Amino acid sequence: MVYDKRCLKKPSAAFFLIGVLISTALILTILGGCFKGSEQRIRIFAASSLAAPLEDLCSRFTERTGIQIAREYSGSHLAIRKVEELGRQAEIVISADTDLIESYMLGSSASWYMEFLGGSMVLAFTDSSRFSSDINETNWYRVLLRDEVSIGVTRTDVEPAGYRAVLALELAEKHYGVPGLATEILGRIPLSNVKHDVAALIAPLQAQVFDYVFTYRSLALQHRLKYVTLPVEIDLSSSSLNSQYSQVTCPISIPGRKDVTVTGKAVSYGLVVLEEDTKSEGQNKEGSISDLSVDRIKNGTREFIGFLLSAQAREVWEFHGQATLPEIRCHSESGKGLPDWVMALAK
Repeated sequence: MVYDKRCLKKPSAAFFLIGVLISTALILTILGGCFKGSEQRIRIFAASSLAAPLEDLCSRFTERTGIQIAREYSGSHLAIRKVEELGRQAEIVISADTDLIESYMLGSSASWYMEFLGGSMVLAFTDSSRFSSDINETNWYRVLLRDEVSIGVTRTDVEPAGYRAVLALELAEKHYGVPGLATEILGRIPLSNVKHDVAALIAPLQAQVFDYVFTYRSLALQHRLKYVTLPVEIDLSSSSLNSQYSQVTCPISIPGRKDVTVTGKAVSYGLVVLEEDTKSEGQNKEGSISDLSVDRIKNGTREFIGFLLSAQAREVWEFHGQATLPEIRCHSESGKGLPDWVMALAK
C-alpha cells in the first residue's frame, strides 16, 4: 500500500542530521545535576516517552546511591544513531522498540538486550477537541475522517510511535472491514502535523492546534489527556496477538540506510548496556568516564539496571502509566550467552 507522501516523505540526510543535533542540544536534554570532576555518573540515551518515569527513578536512585545519571531523551531512532553513527558515548540505551536494537545495535555496540516494558497506542484528545463529546470506542475512525478534524502523528523514520500509528490504522482497516481506511486518514495529515517526537505532540494538542493525536496510553495519562481506548486487536498491546499484528506493515525511509518495512508487533521497550570496547578515548571528552575506572562505571550501571527492575521501580513505572512486562525477556547475539549478572536480574 502506498501512503500519501506527506506522511512518509523521505527527508534528506542533512535534514536528518539537523534533527539529531536539535534533539541532542535542545529537545528534552536533561543532565542529572551539575557534575563535579570525580563524581560517579552514568549516561543514558532513552526514548522520550519514558521521560517522566525515568526522571522520577533517576532522582530516587541518585538520592539513594549518590551516583549521578545524565539522561538524554529523543526518538528511539535518534537515541541509537547517537551511538552507532555519531559516536556518542553512553552506558545505557533504552529504545521504545526492541526491533531497532536487533537491527542496529546487536552485534555492533551490544551483545545482548532485555525487554522489560510494554505499552499500548491510544487516540488522545482534550475537551476542546472538535467532536470530543461525540467520539467513542466505536466511532473514532469515522470522526477522524471529518474534514474539520486536525490529526497529529510522529515521523516514522525517527519515532516508533510514528509507524505504530500507521500500523494501528492498518489494523483498524481490517478490524472494521473498511478498505482504504488507513490511506484515507493518513492522507488528511499535512506534513506540518508530523512531528519528530511523540512528546512533541502534546503541546499542539493542548493548544488546540491538533484535535487528536496517536500516542501511548502512558503519555496520555501523564498529561491528563482524554483518550479513546482502542480495541486490543488494534492497540498493539498484547504479545499474544503478534501473529495478528504481523499481518500489517509500514514502509519507512531512514537516511543513510536502505528503506525498510516494519511489521506489526506488540509494543516492547528494550534496554541495552553498551560494550566497553565501543567507547574510545576520544569519546571520553563528554566527561562521562574520563576520570573514573571502568569497574566503577560497570558496577554503577549494573546497580542502576537492578534498580530499574526492582519492585520499587515497578510501582513508579505503573504510577506513571507505563506498562511493565510480567517477566523480563533477555536476548543475546547469536552464539553468545548472557552475562551472569544479567541472568541473575532476569530471574
